[in-house]
Amino acid sequence: MKSFQFPLEKVLAFRKQQWEAESAILATLLEQHHHFEAELEHAGEVLQQAAQDLCRQPALSSDGVHQHALAAESARRALRRLKLALDGVATKVARQRQVCLTARRDYELVRKLREARWAAWLLEVDREQESLATESFLARRTQRRLALSSRADSSAPNHAVSYAPEPPDAQNHAGTQDQPGAQDQPGTKDYTIKARR
Repeated sequence: MKSFQFPLEKVLAFRKQQWEAESAILATLLEQHHHFEAELEHAGEVLQQAAQDLCRQPALSSDGVHQHALAAESARRALRRLKLALDGVATKVARQRQVCLTARRDYELVRKLREARWAAWLLEVDREQESLATESFLARRTQRRLALSSRADSSAPNHAVSYAPEPPDAQNHAGTQDQPGAQDQPGTKDYTIKARR
């Protein structure tokens, strides 16, 4: 039986590498998204705290109010930038998710095809092993029968056939009964078949 071979092994390896690479890109984008979310949350907390501090002040000069207004405007601009960045990363994340799903689907198709080929190859191996086992059993059984038959033939009695002349009395007795005057004919011998064990 030949060893298992899958003609699309290189394609399978490439699809797997491509899926892993796209997954790494998605992981990086997700980290950026989490980072911008944290920055946006922190900036909102800072702006809210500044407003609360301003309200707690008993008296404010015009310069203080102006400085607070500048700081609040700067914080709002930072919030807008972070919000735009977060939206941009979210769009990239959504797009990259689709790319990863496609790459994974392409990989899974080839992987499942390989698994099907592997299962078929294992089934063929089992069938071949079963066939070899059956042939081996039949061969041993045939050899055993031949050995028993040969042993039986060698132990059977040997029946050999020999020819021996009858004693003179038997010859004369037979001659007198079957052929009158046969005892008077010289040179006549009667042979009978005897079995020798």
